[in-house]
Amino acid sequence: MPDELSALAERALARLAPLRFGLAVGERERDEVLRMRAACVLAEGWARAEDFPDGRERDAYDDDATFVVCRDGDVLAGSLRIVAPTAGRMLPTEDNFGVRARPAGEVADVGRVIVAPGLRAGRSHLILGGLCARGWLELTARGLDRAISSATPELVELYRAVGLRVSVLGPARVHWGARRVPVEVTGGLESISFLTQ
Repeated sequence: MPDELSALAERALARLAPLRFGLAVGERERDEVLRMRAACVLAEGWARAEDFPDGRERDAYDDDATFVVCRDGDVLAGSLRIVAPTAGRMLPTEDNFGVRARPAGEVADVGRVIVAPGLRAGRSHLILGGLCARGWLELTARGLDRAISSATPELVELYRAVGLRVSVLGPARVHWGARRVPVEVTGGLESISFLTQ
């Protein structure tokens, strides 16, 4: 099944051209992601400008994270962050929500999913689908097929509506400026099959 889902992800990414999905490489591209995240958080009203004195939204997990990005031409259109499991270190969702991913060491954290505010109209599902497809390929390259994250109830419904398998792991709490629940997402790339039609 993982090989079939990876092939589906590859087909979906090819179909999304001219949108391009890859990894942020180098400090300049990583900085661009952090600045886009701050702009999005501010646009959503989840924080105040003084929360980001250097114009970047970041935390302690960003230094070791992998940033999956979507580009529309030269414009950064979206991103998501993957934090791989590390022995003795909690994943961001575990830390923020007081939950544990089991079995330890076999689950990554996928979060900070952002679609640039100016590019959402009519295409956010394509950008989100492509980010999920490329994220899946990054997870499977690490031998993983499950991820935890946090999501608003509306986002949980959107994920389920596009076919992702989502399990709620604990109660909601205010995080990143909104009421969110910790979730586990498994496989489920059947959800992006609409991108390959």
